[in-house]
Amino acid sequence: MARIRSNHSRTFGAATRIIAGLAIASLTLSGCVSYTNVPEPESAPAFKSANHFQAKKVTAAALAEIIERYPMRDANGQYSVNLPAGTTLESAQEIVSNLPEGVVIPFEGMDASIPTYHIGRIWIRVSDAKVDVLYPARSFDGTGFVGNATVWINGGVRTWNINRVQHWAPGTIAVPPLYVPIPKAELEMMDDSEMIDEPDVVEDMPEREPETEPVVEQETIEESVPEQVDAPSSGSEPYREVPVDD
Repeated sequence: MARIRSNHSRTFGAATRIIAGLAIASLTLSGCVSYTNVPEPESAPAFKSANHFQAKKVTAAALAEIIERYPMRDANGQYSVNLPAGTTLESAQEIVSNLPEGVVIPFEGMDASIPTYHIGRIWIRVSDAKVDVLYPARSFDGTGFVGNATVWINGGVRTWNINRVQHWAPGTIAVPPLYVPIPKAELEMMDDSEMIDEPDVVEDMPEREPETEPVVEQETIEESVPEQVDAPSSGSEPYREVPVDD
């Protein structure tokens, strides 16, 4: 009886290893799926580069959706997009190539009056992705604020398509420092000490508690916007869900 159980255990273990190996191989060979976190958590089985081709695709899709919904320009018809730290100049140019006209890649000494859209986080799990986007906006009384949204995207092995946009109360997502993309060759030569510090992030997408009262999304107006004020650091409090209709 002991010998039968031992044989059965070895057979079951071998079968489990084979199934796991086939699953990993299928993901590797497809070449079209990803497991990505940007910015990088301390430990995660994911690609950790904003320059990964899938990260660039979902970033471009999320930005295009938010910019189309909430257009904001300065007096010269310009706006900017602040991409994650570590994004190369080549990747930035690829991302903005299909965005609406007037986009400016951040540069040293850029005028603070240029409205800026920020990428807060990129989260990809095979065919599902979420991208946190912060966008410049004005309320009905003319007060400027930074809108917070998470764009849910599906695709991976197919074209990435927008599923829905979830809105959050202003200040829920921390505004990252402005990052000026660097050519790939220069970035590879830089020491870690020279790299811009990335904001703290949590291990995974946390649960966000709903507000007691709904926050109604406010209309945006196409005009210049004052310099944005950074939201509290990401470690100040957990994300809070706001029941706003998409």
